Parts: sequence; structure tokens; C-alpha cells
Amino acid sequence: MTTPLLLIDIDGTLTDTMRSDAVCFVQALSDVFGFSASPDDYDWSSFEHVSDPGVVYPLIERRDGRPPTDQQQRTLVDRLVQLLEAHAAQHPDGFSPIAGAPAWLASMIEAPDRQIAIATGCYRESGLTKLRLAGFDAAEHLLASGSDAIAREDIFRLAMQRAGPFDKAVLLGDGKWDAATAHNLDIPFIGIAKADKADALRQHGAVAVFSDFINARTLNQAIDIAVFS
Repeated sequence: MTTPLLLIDIDGTLTDTMRSDAVCFVQALSDVFGFSASPDDYDWSSFEHVSDPGVVYPLIERRDGRPPTDQQQRTLVDRLVQLLEAHAAQHPDGFSPIAGAPAWLASMIEAPDRQIAIATGCYRESGLTKLRLAGFDAAEHLLASGSDAIAREDIFRLAMQRAGPFDKAVLLGDGKWDAATAHNLDIPFIGIAKADKADALRQHGAVAVFSDFINARTLNQAIDIAVFS
């Protein structure tokens, strides 16, 4: 029997936290490093790596001529978690799960013929905070993060290495960067997105795209097709 590994992103895939994360992340950058606190002042597409350290490293290197120190990153992460907690207290709707995601993930964790690995470009503490605030109890399945590596390919590859035994993997994500990561890892990609964003993921190679996790049966069938075909 083939055991698939489900590699699952967090922001925009399991949790509807993209906007809240951006607001808190740039505020942390402002508080710790003095950069702008407005998300609109950042051209996210200009960064080579779509991850927290993929933003922090080039910003600090351009300004200071050196990468951030470990202590600076720890200070940034601590401040980011504080801001996420405070933001959630004021804007709980900014930390909602994608519809159906908690029940679907719980069922996949319990399934004997599945392996689960959650991976994120965010720092680990940030990812764990957002999962908890969105109602997920999946800390042990967050196997790799921006605390481990800068490039998404390295992060997701590390999650694969840390996962239990599996035969084939499929990546579930919401962004074209996730599609690119799946392509670079030579594994199929299933998108979680709506409307124009869903069309973009199809154009970037998604074998299937779902707006949420409500129709779990059809999603699971798409996963099986992706790994068994």
C-alpha cells in the first residue's frame, strides 16, 4: 500500500491569516529594526525567497552590510508573537481557519494511510501561534519553518526528511510560490484558493484547486489521484 505524505502550508492554506500576518510582521520589523510599519511599502515580489527570513535577511544586509544576528532574529520573533496575540484579541476574525480545514486536518492526522507534515516560510513560533489562534491542535506536525531555512524548497524538503515513512508526497498550498516549490521538489501540487487566484494556481501547474476543505471527500480523491497516477 502506498502511503502519501501531505505537505501542507499554513497561511492562506489552513488559516485565513495572510493580512493579519503581514500587518504584524511589518510592525515587528518597525519595532525591532526601524523599517516601515505599512505593508504597502513593501514589494513582496522583489524578494527572492517567500519566507520570513527571506525578507529579513536582505533588508538587514542592504542596510547594515551584514545578515541579522541570532539575537536580532530572536527579538523579532518574540515581538512578532506578541503582536499576533494582541491583534487576535482585537481582530479574532483575522485568525479564522479556512472553511473545513480543522476537521479535515484532524481526520488526516488520524488516517492510518496518511503522513502529515506542516511546513511554512514563517518563523516556527509565528506558525505555531497562528495555528493555535485559528483552532488547530497540530503543533507536532509543524516539521519545518523559516526558523530552519530561508528558501521554501529547503524548508519543505526538510519537512519531508523529518516526516515518517512515506512513498510519495503532494504539496497543498495557496500561492504560486507553493506551486514553484512543488515543481522544484518534483511532486504534485494541489491549490487552495478562490476565483482569480485559483486560476493562477492552475496556470502554475496545480493538478487540482479547491476553495476550501468543505468537500473533503473530493479533495481526498484528488490527493489519491495526484500520488497514485
